[in-house]
Amino acid sequence: MTLHSALEKVLSSEMFRSWISLHSKAFLAHAFLMSENAWQFGWYNPDNNKITTFIVEKDISKIENQEIFSTGEPVKPLPVDKVKVTETIAIQKAKEVLEKNYNNEQVLKIFLLLQLLGELPIYTITFFTKSLNAITVKISAIDGKTASHTKSSFTDFSRVTTQQL
Repeated sequence: MTLHSALEKVLSSEMFRSWISLHSKAFLAHAFLMSENAWQFGWYNPDNNKITTFIVEKDISKIENQEIFSTGEPVKPLPVDKVKVTETIAIQKAKEVLEKNYNNEQVLKIFLLLQLLGELPIYTITFFTKSLNAITVKISAIDGKTASHTKSSFTDFSRVTTQQL
């Protein structure tokens, strides 16, 4: 199911219409997809600074009042109407970056996050690999250009966690 068709399924569902009628200030902040599983759409509610996620499978389900992952920047609406590059093309472009720059990595899982970064809708595609690395590629959802790519090791994450304890 594509981003736009999954979003339309959420928007037309009775569950969403009922929820949004009670949370009129809420707005779509992100879309998430993990390795061809169910789309998840997060609506940010500025009244309580929480996210409610709608999950698109055969039926629609929701998880309410989740804590947000804060970078210190204000949460902004995701302008889905500006998204011109499909998730399929974005993943293909990210795979090209992976093959060119990290060709010795074997991918286990792919996570895709679509959100507004700065003023642009950006796909953040993360490849989790067998060698315990996370390769993150950011692709513009407007023109498909690669914005950045990085490689991090899970062992780096564990050192940070241990040092913070």
